[in-house]
Amino acid sequence: MGSGTYTFSTPKKGSYDHLIEIKAPGYIDRSLRCTNASPCNSTQYLPLTPDPVYTSTTQSDWLNKDITLNVKQGRTEEEAWKIIVITILDKFDVLDANDGKSGYLRTSWVGTNFSNNTIRVRLIVKLSTTDPLVYKFKFVSEESGMYGTSFNADNLFRPYERIQKKYDGFLDELMTKLRN
Repeated sequence: MGSGTYTFSTPKKGSYDHLIEIKAPGYIDRSLRCTNASPCNSTQYLPLTPDPVYTSTTQSDWLNKDITLNVKQGRTEEEAWKIIVITILDKFDVLDANDGKSGYLRTSWVGTNFSNNTIRVRLIVKLSTTDPLVYKFKFVSEESGMYGTSFNADNLFRPYERIQKKYDGFLDELMTKLRN
């Protein structure tokens, strides 16, 4: 929590148009426009509201990049694939693509709408090598910055470096199951 002040002057003559934006991590952005037609008061308070997306997500360094995972030596591809699919289906209801023979899996997008944003996640698994048995995992997290965005509107989403707390620890769980 904090407070601050900002002082600015408007021209006494002529037209003006000022946009004041206030941004802080974990809060919904606020803005105020001051123009000739709609001047600002001499003192204006702009309280910030906690961002529901921020409070229901957590920062993660492993999002949106390939993570390499070596499987326990001696475990077959079939055994590893079964562990991967079962573990993923605990968190994701629908697999968009699942080909155990080629070692490729992709979940459907799972999204959540918030009052100020829409976020979506999916997991992609690729077989990297068979000897030793290695898979690459990519947890994709994206945001649209708008409420109610269709989860399939790819052109409206951009990478987001936060993930919903319900997925926190999921990749660690999968890695533990494949390595033990």
